[in-house]
Amino acid sequence: MDTKTCSKCKEAKPFSEFYRDARAADRHRGQCKVCSKADAAEWARSQPDKAKAYHAAWRAANKAKTRVASAAWRKRNPEAVAAQGVKWRAADPEGVARAVTEWKKKNPEKNAAHTARWKRAHPSQVNASNNARRAAEAGKTPAWANQFFIAEAYDLAQRRTKATGFKWHVDHIVPLKSKLVCGLHTEHNLQVIPAAQNCSKSNRYWPDMP
Repeated sequence: MDTKTCSKCKEAKPFSEFYRDARAADRHRGQCKVCSKADAAEWARSQPDKAKAYHAAWRAANKAKTRVASAAWRKRNPEAVAAQGVKWRAADPEGVARAVTEWKKKNPEKNAAHTARWKRAHPSQVNASNNARRAAEAGKTPAWANQFFIAEAYDLAQRRTKATGFKWHVDHIVPLKSKLVCGLHTEHNLQVIPAAQNCSKSNRYWPDMP
């Protein structure tokens, strides 16, 4: 097997232990992979700003490679991925909420499927949530609300589900529970929309919101 001597550690190693370099006479770098990685790590530690800018530029120019490498790393390091997620959610809860909302808007079908899987896996939590929602609706239903029209909205959602083959929900246009506003459970505050759209909307959007 052909070998090459590393210009730094002076060890003779197979060519597979050297990164390829088209500019070199033998088409391989002078330093072995171990020494190259050590030098790169040292440079990143001594020049953090330059290293950050370099890596950002490389990722922008190699988006496909970045996605593949990121997916492979996440698969190899599930615990580190989980720790990163916990740290990010604690440091930037508003950013997390925005990212989740954007993902739901861009992926309504995936979000609906994810929600359905979660509900099947957590029946007790679903029941608790449904009970809480019914209590909220009861507490937000004024005496003048028209129960006939409210029932019509839920009946329409069921009929659309049967007719179209996908789930429809009765949505509160102005959410019953939110940090900024609380709507009423009345016929004027109901709309029948696809379940995927309702799940992506959650309780973060309503007309004329600030």
